[in-house]
Amino acid sequence: MKTLRLFIALPLPAPLRDELAALSLAAPAEGLRWTKPENLHVTLLFLGSVPESEVPVLITRLSEVNDIAPFLLQCSSVKAISRRGSTSMLWAAFEPSPSFTRLAEKVAEATRHPPDKAPLPHSTLARAKREFRGKIEDRLFPGISHLLLEVTCFELWESLLKPQGADYHCLHRFRLTDKQ
Repeated sequence: MKTLRLFIALPLPAPLRDELAALSLAAPAEGLRWTKPENLHVTLLFLGSVPESEVPVLITRLSEVNDIAPFLLQCSSVKAISRRGSTSMLWAAFEPSPSFTRLAEKVAEATRHPPDKAPLPHSTLARAKREFRGKIEDRLFPGISHLLLEVTCFELWESLLKPQGADYHCLHRFRLTDKQ
């Protein structure tokens, strides 16, 4: 049985992806693996390995998430996420949003896949390479609070893991419509 590595995400428009990708110029290059601009997104829910035969049912269920109006997410800052004293990831963090939380909850309910952690709107900009033992300071980065994400849809994405990094592609797009 073939499985697909799937997650549900908010796509980022090209101008926002470009601005976030440009943040790589503010940090040391060695030790970090920057996310390819075309892979930048905000994850709503990671599903993991899903049998390919279940994808049509998943799409049908997600199509029923249709009672949330489009909304805005505002970037707050770049956050260096640390584990065991070393930076493990860099995030573009977004301000908390009741609409984002509600959408993440509705998506989890529709997929019948409870999240393993509370939804926190962010986009992973970079991950530390295995050998990296340094700490990156948030203050190295310019402010990003002027950046906005207009959320008008969410997407089902497949992640293909490769030695040079993951490739993501959209399997299906779901528009937000506020139908009640």
